[in-house]
Amino acid sequence: EMTAENICQLHNWNPAKFIDSINTGKLPFLNWCLIIMMFGINLQKMILKDLEAPFVYEFIE
Repeated sequence: EMTAENICQLHNWNPAKFIDSINTGKLPFLNWCLIIMMFGINLQKMILKDLEAPFVYEFIE
């Protein structure tokens, strides 16, 4: 069963912080990737494989 508590236990995340991040829409991209990988989909690999431009990381406040 996929619940917030089970996901937190699996990845050793703080349940209160995880639920707050979900509710406010601020869950980090890598955390979403880990959740999606539970379904057998490797999102990061798919994105980087089809990357057509240089990878640039920008911090946006």
